Amino acid sequence: MAIIELQNVSKKYTLKFHKGAIIRDILPRIVNPYIKRDFWALREINLKVEKGEVLGIIGDNGAGKSTLLSIIARITMPTDGNVYVDGRVHSLLSLGAGFHRELSGEDNIYLNGLLLGLRMEEIRQKINKIVDFSELGGFIKQPIYTYSSGMLLRLGFAIAVFVDFDILLLDEILAVGDLNFQEKCLSKIKEFIKDGKTILIASQSMAMIRELCTKVILLDGGKILEGGEPEDVINSYEKLRERKSMFQQGIVLVQNIPEEEKRIKAGWGKKFGNGKAEILKVEFIGENGRKEYFQTGEPLTISVDAEIKEEIYNPHFGIAIFRDDYVYCHGPNTRFDGIKIKKLNPGRINFQLHYPEFILNGGNYKVSVAIWDEHEIDPYVYHCAYYDLKIHPVFENRTLAKVPRNLKKHILSDSVTDGCLTEPRVDKIVLYDKDLKEKEVFLTGEWLGLKINLTVGEESKFQIDLLKSNGILCDSFSLWFNSGSYLLSLEYPEIPFLSGDFIFKLSLLCPGNSPKILAWKRFTILAKIRDHGLIFMPHSWELRLQ
Repeated sequence: MAIIELQNVSKKYTLKFHKGAIIRDILPRIVNPYIKRDFWALREINLKVEKGEVLGIIGDNGAGKSTLLSIIARITMPTDGNVYVDGRVHSLLSLGAGFHRELSGEDNIYLNGLLLGLRMEEIRQKINKIVDFSELGGFIKQPIYTYSSGMLLRLGFAIAVFVDFDILLLDEILAVGDLNFQEKCLSKIKEFIKDGKTILIASQSMAMIRELCTKVILLDGGKILEGGEPEDVINSYEKLRERKSMFQQGIVLVQNIPEEEKRIKAGWGKKFGNGKAEILKVEFIGENGRKEYFQTGEPLTISVDAEIKEEIYNPHFGIAIFRDDYVYCHGPNTRFDGIKIKKLNPGRINFQLHYPEFILNGGNYKVSVAIWDEHEIDPYVYHCAYYDLKIHPVFENRTLAKVPRNLKKHILSDSVTDGCLTEPRVDKIVLYDKDLKEKEVFLTGEWLGLKINLTVGEESKFQIDLLKSNGILCDSFSLWFNSGSYLLSLEYPEIPFLSGDFIFKLSLLCPGNSPKILAWKRFTILAKIRDHGLIFMPHSWELRLQ
């Protein structure tokens, strides 16, 4: 039975930002000096906590952990959604919360006890035990504004120990204080767990989460990204932190886990629809007919036979191609391509998607096929990642696609005058367009160039990677340089990737060790094309409608 339940809980704060100095200082009575913006600390949180469960809440600072606990503690109210709590709640959400700064530690014990529903006589009976547990000694008579953060922890936790509760909320509360007292607190928490208390712990200490928690949720950007067994969720969090750490080094731009990817994973290999249409057959056809597998660069047609069960209005056909590791490669549909279908009558139809050159690299792919309603809310029929497509050959580095490029290596000097050069040095790395103008924003299909000035002390092997913002490897190759100074020019006549942030990365390949990153360059691609996925592939549709 759930002792805590949250249903579609969201929390919005309105932030105020100063406008320009003239408005702020000279015209505040005439013009509102603030710009207001909404900030959603939590979005659509659905959560159940069973009686006796120990739930760990992990995530970066600002992920929404404290806001979530504050809502459960009824310190703040949700903007949307419902919260059900069945039991007496005691919370330690921030050091000093609930304390009066001017009062002594002893007086604050009485104040907190009364606020928590204890009678004065009960507090008198427990106060010596509370003081002894806190180990504050004579400081218990001093005002708490003189307390350190560790002393506040001692006082707050000591009160919690001797107050009866059903649910205990802890927010980073053991991040301060000396080691001995932290161990004392952990020992007491284990007693609470043994007694069947329900405990929610928000912490950055993965060791403590592993030791205490029976279940963990991962928050990021105010949303629950994952929930389940502690080790599984902690592993997901560590991967997320690794990506963000790479971003801080300028290596990879990181975005939140996409909602689209979560939706695809949830529907992977399943069929959906309202019954107004049915997919009868899907075939993959080459130049000489149906094939079991294809080569990168070959023509490919995806043919779909379907039956319309009743009249449907303003439909569109969609096909999406995914790698077997959930990477969304390409997803065109007839609406994006300007094909308007006002009405389909009951009967059989066929629609085909033609790729004159299928450029995705070798691997196992999954294909989705759908007949959508006008607004893609209630599909007439949708087979999500349901059909297998095999592309050969498969390469070890698994880059996304075969992307045409030109590489030129110009020798500026065949000797190095700097005798102290112990490793390669990158003097300059720039991106530019066909007119040789430096830029960092390109359009899908546009000419893109990269120049690297490189000085090498001894013969070395290098690798250049082109990555998407979430770390997906789009293109990669390696090359050798002898001692000398070089200008390396890399040109893409038509960059095929769809909107997003990307990075070029130059690494030194060291035998027996991980590649050493020497330089990187971030850039953005914008697409006027509306197709979904990572890459645009030229295509056409053929519709055979009754």
